[in-house]
Amino acid sequence: MSFIASIRQLFYPAEFRIAPPGMPLKFYSILERYFASGEEGDTREPHRIRVFDRSGPPGEFPQFLAQLATGLWRLKQNMVKPGTEEPLEEMRRGWRQFSSLWDLLAENDIEIRDHTGSPYQAGMALSVVAFQPTEGVTHEQIIETIRPTVFYKKQILQVGEVIVASPPATDADRG
Repeated sequence: MSFIASIRQLFYPAEFRIAPPGMPLKFYSILERYFASGEEGDTREPHRIRVFDRSGPPGEFPQFLAQLATGLWRLKQNMVKPGTEEPLEEMRRGWRQFSSLWDLLAENDIEIRDHTGSPYQAGMALSVVAFQPTEGVTHEQIIETIRPTVFYKKQILQVGEVIVASPPATDADRG
C-alpha cells in the first residue's frame, strides 16, 4: 500500500479501513533471533541489537538485509524523476522519511549499487539476465538493473541482475 493510500485510510471509520500488508511470518522469526536479548542469564538489555559479521551464523539475516535493501531501491525507483535524484511531486511528502532510511543503510555500511548506464565487462560480479542487441551501441553497456548489488562492509550480500545492450552482430561476425 502506498504512502498516500495509507493516509487516505484515515478518512474512513476504523471498521472500514484496510489494514496494511503485514511482514511475512518468516521475517518475524529472523528478527526475533537476531534482535533477542540472547541466552538465558544474559545481562544485556533486551533491546540491544547484535551486529552481523561474517563469522556469525550464515543464511537468513544477510538475505533479509539484501531483500530490505532491494525493496528500498525499488521504492526509490518509483519515487524519483527518471534520470535524477529529485522526488516526483506526489512523493515529496514521504521523501524525507525515505531519505532518512536510505541514509541509515549507508551509515551502517550497507551499499546499494544500481548498475544502469555503466559499461559492462565480462567477468563482472553480476548476473546477466539477457544480452540485447541494440542499434547504435558500440560497446556492451548495462541498460537496466533488475536487482541491485547489495554490499555489507564491502562484501557482497546480493549479486545484481542486469540486462546488457550489445552491438548488433554484423555479417563479418556471422560468417
